[in-house]
Amino acid sequence: MRARKETQIGRHRVVVDRDTVSVHWDGPCSVEEVLLIQQIYNDCLKENACLFSVFFVARAVPPSPEVRKIMADWRKDHTVSASAIIGASLPIRTIGSLYLRATELIGLSSWPARFFEEESAAYAFIETIRETLKTPH
Repeated sequence: MRARKETQIGRHRVVVDRDTVSVHWDGPCSVEEVLLIQQIYNDCLKENACLFSVFFVARAVPPSPEVRKIMADWRKDHTVSASAIIGASLPIRTIGSLYLRATELIGLSSWPARFFEEESAAYAFIETIRETLKTPH
């Protein structure tokens, strides 16, 4: 089992703990920075059957079109087991939750993603999904 590892990429802090990558976004993210963060995701996927992501977005800035495209392209070929988003404003949480629910209803969502105000609730959600994936169906 891999030990907890922290990496600073520009102003963004990335923490890897077993099968979970937590990104503490701080300001805008460049193409180079998102590629480095994606490499961390790729490395985690090589070592683990599942990958969980946690995003701290209180200090995030919406990504540029170039960064959004890189993120979308990565999602085409990679699977995340669940994502938790912490620190989004009430309007963003409301719109995002409606969007996520709508995509689930029509079958477009590739993995569970939820918004949280509290870090403990976000990690509890990740743990619930992790346990569900361990349970034989």
